[in-house]
Amino acid sequence: MSQVTLFISAVSNEFAEDPRRAPERVRGPGDYRTYLRDKLTGPDVSVKVQEDFIAGGVLTLDKLVLYLQECDAVIHLVGDMTGAVASDIAVESLFESEPQLSRKIPFLATPASAATLAVSYTQWEGYLAHHYGKRLLVCAAEPNAPRAGRHELVEHQRRSQDAHLARLKELERYPEIVFASREELVIEVLRTLRTVLPPAKSESLPAAPLRLPYASLGELFIGRDDFLEGIRASVARAKRVGAWPKQVVHGLGGMGKTRLVVEYAWRYRDEYTAVLLVNGESREALDRDLASLTGVFHLDVDASTPEPQRTQLALDWLKNHPGWLLVVDNVDSEDARGAVAGRLPDWSNGHVLITGRVTRWPRDVEPLDLRVLSAPDATRFLLEATEGGRSVRDDDQEQAEMLANGELGALCLALEQASAYINKLELSLAEYRKRWATNAKDVRSRADKSLMRYHEEKEVSLSVATTWQTTVDDLSVGAKAVLRMFAWLSPDGIPLAMLEHPSMAEQLDALTGEKNTDVE
Repeated sequence: MSQVTLFISAVSNEFAEDPRRAPERVRGPGDYRTYLRDKLTGPDVSVKVQEDFIAGGVLTLDKLVLYLQECDAVIHLVGDMTGAVASDIAVESLFESEPQLSRKIPFLATPASAATLAVSYTQWEGYLAHHYGKRLLVCAAEPNAPRAGRHELVEHQRRSQDAHLARLKELERYPEIVFASREELVIEVLRTLRTVLPPAKSESLPAAPLRLPYASLGELFIGRDDFLEGIRASVARAKRVGAWPKQVVHGLGGMGKTRLVVEYAWRYRDEYTAVLLVNGESREALDRDLASLTGVFHLDVDASTPEPQRTQLALDWLKNHPGWLLVVDNVDSEDARGAVAGRLPDWSNGHVLITGRVTRWPRDVEPLDLRVLSAPDATRFLLEATEGGRSVRDDDQEQAEMLANGELGALCLALEQASAYINKLELSLAEYRKRWATNAKDVRSRADKSLMRYHEEKEVSLSVATTWQTTVDDLSVGAKAVLRMFAWLSPDGIPLAMLEHPSMAEQLDALTGEKNTDVE
């Protein structure tokens, strides 16, 4: 990775607390510069501010030149205050050392014009970043955004800042970021830097904590865009009043609830300070997964630390780093709902997105009812997911319509499983339907109707169970044995070392009644 140097340009009285009066532990929401610096700094990222200038008898503007020439990007915070106006001596020295200045910045043709405009040191930082061709991120503070303790609203300074923004526009430098909080500023700055810096540089930027169970489907994510936009619209509405939403995506098994929220997380991950998924199927699973987040957060915690302590450390991190997305998955029972509901007060400063079959939640949790895919979307998914893998027939369109919306019930889980099976064996859609029908008779004869779940007169459990049975029937004896063993484990990553352990072969021998030399 390449070393990245960033410069934060800001009026200290407005955007930074005085460290002598406000030590780090009590700095408030108006200390943007320190917060931004902390979040951007990393092993390969150096962040400079004007207070870093080393005393040495050199004029402030000349020091600025040295710093700005070396940096990759300037983050220019603009609010109500101008800061100190550059001295005449400093401006004259700058014009002498930079004869091309007036050509690149026409409204600063001479030192006299700079004096007439009363350009402050912080304003000069924006103009010089343009002069040196640096990536300049102009970040304008919302009027209601918190400010540092030394902030004063002085009318002539506010007018000067308005004029400063107008002059930047003359240079085609616009306020790309408008922020109302420190967290929003960090999110937008990181997202913008990742797009404007060269790839080798952007890869060096700190990555937000991320834990999702699988990658995005990409173009195969079909038929749910409106649902995702609805979630995002709720987030936007909540943020306008200074809050974060709590939402539950509910529906029967097989609807694709987990896949949907994971796709949402991938699509909008750059809008959050962290993107995380934890298992909410029980109180024990929830606490265990919360405790494991200490590793995702890179906290200095020993593995032997008791789980309750690690859980609390993870909750403290979430409390101190607002703006995250926390997905709580598989909340399918009343006991699990109670455990999650009990945690909601601790999760007020981020977006909580729950999935499950339970529909009864506190009033501040927005219910989002997920249904099966539309018939055209289910058909399209099946055709696109098997393209290049299935045996092509002239009646594929007709067979896909019947299979996707008949046997598979337009259920996302069944569609994914069936597509993988068809691709693996290079079957035609018609052949798969034949195999599915054979297995359906067996599954139906074994099904306990009192335990089946129904949705709009479609037998959801039967559709998924038959799809699984069709897949399992083609597994080898050893593979079936492994599957039965793994069914006893939690739905987490299974270490490959388990498959290599000598006891695994012994267990497989016992399950299959034969010598197994390999595991499929």
